[in-house]
Amino acid sequence: MNIEKVKQAYKENPMLRGILKELFSEEELGLVTPAVSQKEFNKAFNEILEGSTLRYINPETNKVSKKKTSNPQVLNANGKWIIDYNPKNPHFWYQYDRVYCVLRDKFSLQNGEMQRLMKSLVDTQYKMQGVTPELEIIDLSPK
Repeated sequence: MNIEKVKQAYKENPMLRGILKELFSEEELGLVTPAVSQKEFNKAFNEILEGSTLRYINPETNKVSKKKTSNPQVLNANGKWIIDYNPKNPHFWYQYDRVYCVLRDKFSLQNGEMQRLMKSLVDTQYKMQGVTPELEIIDLSPK
């Protein structure tokens, strides 16, 4: 069951509300107005990507590939790693200092709200349903 169906069930079935409140946060159930809209969040995320470059990683060697692969990596305008996706471990990795902190500070976000917004961005902008956004503190920039 996706979150939209959970929200609908919460609204339509008063008997389920107690159980759903135990399983999901108020934000997930749509009971709290978010501090930032998804549109604003996506715009700020895309601003971080301005001037970035895309490269591909060979999943077998874990080295840069000259051909397009299923493992894209994005480097910012300074050549520093900012996002990565590896289908073997379906996570959308994003860098702490260059992505997370920028968005957190810009919108005064808590971890749960950041995760919700990133999940929605990954689902809608990148069409990667079922992929989990994950924060990466280690710098994966090329050496």
